[in-house]
Amino acid sequence: MSDETNKSSREAGEPAAGSIIAERYRLISHLGAGGMGAVYRGEHLSLRKPVAVKFLHRFATSDPEMVARFEREAQTAALIDHPHIAKAIDFGKLPDGTLYRVMEFVEGPTLAAVLRETPKLPPKRALAIAS
Repeated sequence: MSDETNKSSREAGEPAAGSIIAERYRLISHLGAGGMGAVYRGEHLSLRKPVAVKFLHRFATSDPEMVARFEREAQTAALIDHPHIAKAIDFGKLPDGTLYRVMEFVEGPTLAAVLRETPKLPPKRALAIAS
């Protein structure tokens, strides 16, 4: 991760790469950010298993509606068990109030990245993804 990305993450109140979260997860690199939060590649320390860690943006923690939505997403994700959906592993709150969700790390491009490269997918591939 570049120093600039690391700096902007810290300014937003997010943990930096190398941080240990909940005494169980090490953040390795910043993967991206969206409207509600930022996602990092991480590692479960004792299992040495790759994970994805999503943090609710600091500014959103003061919005009860955003907090409730983030919590509902975590609860819903924990109930889903499907081979094509990343499994929810953990959910919690850091001492500074930042909410986080830990998920199975899935290697590969996002659907958005695939669609940027090939905006019109062949029907067979589109059906495979949709199913």
